[in-house]
Amino acid sequence: MGSFYPKRKVVKIEQFENEIKNWEFPFVIKPGDDLPTAGGYGVMICYHDADLQKAITRIKEATAETNSLIIEQKIEEKANYCVQFAYSESLGIQYLGAATQLTDKYGFYNGNENTTNVPEYVIEAGRQIMEIGVNQGFFGVAGFDLLVDEDDNVYAIDLNFRQNGSTSMLLLANELNSGYQKFYSYHSKGDNTHFFNTILKYVKEGSLYPLSYYDGDWYGEDKVKSRFGCIWHGDSKETVLENERAFLAELEHY
Repeated sequence: MGSFYPKRKVVKIEQFENEIKNWEFPFVIKPGDDLPTAGGYGVMICYHDADLQKAITRIKEATAETNSLIIEQKIEEKANYCVQFAYSESLGIQYLGAATQLTDKYGFYNGNENTTNVPEYVIEAGRQIMEIGVNQGFFGVAGFDLLVDEDDNVYAIDLNFRQNGSTSMLLLANELNSGYQKFYSYHSKGDNTHFFNTILKYVKEGSLYPLSYYDGDWYGEDKVKSRFGCIWHGDSKETVLENERAFLAELEHY
C-alpha cells in the first residue's frame, strides 16, 4: 500500500507549526484521527502563506476535536477517480466501476460523473488496496479516491471502506441514460415545499433520478432545511448541466 501514498507525515497538533516549516507549497492538511473527511470536510489545501495562516486558525479552533494532523504532498492530478469494489465470500472481489470526482482547487466536493476507459493500472491499484482490506477481514462495498499525475503515477488520497456517494450511480447504471450521469445532493433554500415540488418536476420529466430525501418539515414547517440526493442523467453533459442550472435557478425563486 505504501507505493500509492503521497509523501505524508502524521504529527501531534502541538508540533504542527514547527513541522510545517519543513514543507514546500502546495500541501494538504487533514485530521489525523477518525474524524470524517467526506466531501472535503476538514481537509485544508495550502497553495501559499495566506492559505496556511487560515489553516492554522482553523487548527487552533479544533484542538478539542483532534490530537494529530496529517501533512501530505499535494498531487497535481490530471484525473481524479473513485474506484469501487465489492467483496463477499461467495463472489470474491468484484470491480463495480469508477466515477470521476468533481472538486474545486481546494478539494471541496462538487459531485461525481460517470466515466469510461478507466486505465487498467488505476483499477489494479484499487484492487490491490481492496485485497489488503479483505485480508484484514473487510467485506462489503468500498471506494478509493485515486489521483493520477502527469507521469501516470497513482496516489491514494482517501480509502473509504464503505459505500460512497457515487456507488448508487454505478449500481443503477442500467436504469439511467448512459449518455451522461452526475451524482450530487442539494438542500432547500428555505421553502421546503417549493424545494420538494421543484424536485418532483424534474423527476417527472425523467432527467432526475431520486435516491434520498430528508424531510426537514418533520420538525415543523421550514424549521429545518430538507435535503435531497440524486443522479442527473441525460443524452449529453451539456443537456444535464443545462437542466441542473435551471433547477438551481428555480430553487432561488420561491
